[in-house]
Amino acid sequence: MEKYELEEKLIEEGLALTSARGIKQLTDAIPEGEHTYGYSPAEIVMNSLASCLMVNIQKFSKKMRLAIDGIDVKITAYRRSNPPKILKMEYLVSLQTSVERQKIDRLMEYALKYSTVYNTLKDAVEITGKVEI
Repeated sequence: MEKYELEEKLIEEGLALTSARGIKQLTDAIPEGEHTYGYSPAEIVMNSLASCLMVNIQKFSKKMRLAIDGIDVKITAYRRSNPPKILKMEYLVSLQTSVERQKIDRLMEYALKYSTVYNTLKDAVEITGKVEI
């Protein structure tokens, strides 16, 4: 079992310093109002899904020897306010490639199957998506 550690420390009201693997980044931790320092916690969850899909698309396209010239991932989330929860997430993966659709569908099957974030979220949040070429 792999172990991941992350630490977040409030450095001033609404602003935290997050550290993992020796990498530091500022995080928006404002309790109310607009998130002006960075992504909101919900956006961080969305970013995690987008990044994980992008990592896996790159990894499996290389293994499958598929020429992918560009990858764009857009995530849309729908959040309930009370009690707060993301209820649904949609992804749109846009690939710049001339690879046939059948191989892209197989690529996405692997990208989702081996996505840590997708597998973590899928039982708690409805996740649907599309791939366009």
